[in-house]
Amino acid sequence: MTVRIIPGAVSSTTLRALILSDESTPPNLKLEDSRGGAAPALKIASHGSGDVRFDQHVIGAGVHLYVAAASGLKPGADYQLGGVHMRTFPRMLGDDGVRIALATCFSDQFKRDGDYLRVLQGAAGGTPLAAKLLLGDNLYIDVGPNSRQPRTPFEETADRYLQYFWRSSYAQVLGFLPSFMLWDDHEFWNNFPERQVWLPRSLGAARKDYTDAALAGISRDQVCADFAG
Repeated sequence: MTVRIIPGAVSSTTLRALILSDESTPPNLKLEDSRGGAAPALKIASHGSGDVRFDQHVIGAGVHLYVAAASGLKPGADYQLGGVHMRTFPRMLGDDGVRIALATCFSDQFKRDGDYLRVLQGAAGGTPLAAKLLLGDNLYIDVGPNSRQPRTPFEETADRYLQYFWRSSYAQVLGFLPSFMLWDDHEFWNNFPERQVWLPRSLGAARKDYTDAALAGISRDQVCADFAG
């Protein structure tokens, strides 16, 4: 069984995570208090975008998405979820505050995920990094290898998400530290919502389908990491 755990939003008493798995049933994961104390129960539920045109391609690729959530946690405490570290925020900030990494504009085409991860892991000085704030263009839906086979906007968009969140080593970057996610134009296309004469996806009848597919991907893999259902 292959499982990808992508820590999402944390607060002083709650946490969330995306779980991608090649199993059609929720993985048997437990939340563990790193100090050995009792950890609250972890709730794991299946998740989808709400658009069957998108979800059918993800499931067809053998990938299933779940959302894990826990509440009643200790402020400023360390937890392990399937070997992935997550730390809740303190109830009150000390003199050192908290350190958050800001990042934007990652294209998997350049294969720089290893450098990206090393920068995050090597951040030194003061208190450790508490989380990542990903400010948009977290993947480039409109840039990628062309398929020899014709694909619908939903299949193409779903495959881009699978590349970034499932197949690529970029998933290891997403799995390091909790992430708060915003999104920008390249989650749709360059300079969205403007029409681009060189981008067929932004023109004519294709425009609506590519927009709907992009919204489904955001809903499935980005929004649910940040907000309680």
